[in-house]
Amino acid sequence: MEALAARHGVADAVTFTGHLPAARVSEFLHAADAGVLPFTAGVTTKSGALLTMLAHGLPTAVTVPDEPDPALPLGEAVAVIRARRDPAAIADAVAPLLDGSGPGRRMGRAARRLAARHSWSRVAAAHRELYETLAGPGRPPGRPDA
Repeated sequence: MEALAARHGVADAVTFTGHLPAARVSEFLHAADAGVLPFTAGVTTKSGALLTMLAHGLPTAVTVPDEPDPALPLGEAVAVIRARRDPAAIADAVAPLLDGSGPGRRMGRAARRLAARHSWSRVAAAHRELYETLAGPGRPPGRPDA
């Protein structure tokens, strides 16, 4: 990756950190202007990388998977990279996030709201609700009635 950055003349603008502790990653995300996840297979709300960026209020551009995630509000909380493995498509998706006007800030606010819906406490509450629906309120799943 470092050789590729050098070959394209961006080595002075790109930092490869290797593994970092979560607190340091958070510092970098708070300092960033935008996030970009140009994954070949696309991105869904199951992506920890995406949810972490969104929780930091980072406007983020993503590629869409073949089977889109209905929980991912494209254009509202994330920008869409229209073609995979296409640098021009990535640039087109990221440019509006960096221009300092409305789209980036609006997406940042929507990003935080989306991430909050996928917090661990919300996930746990949804699981509990599902278990109670299946097993009945106050009854642990898998235990027969006494």
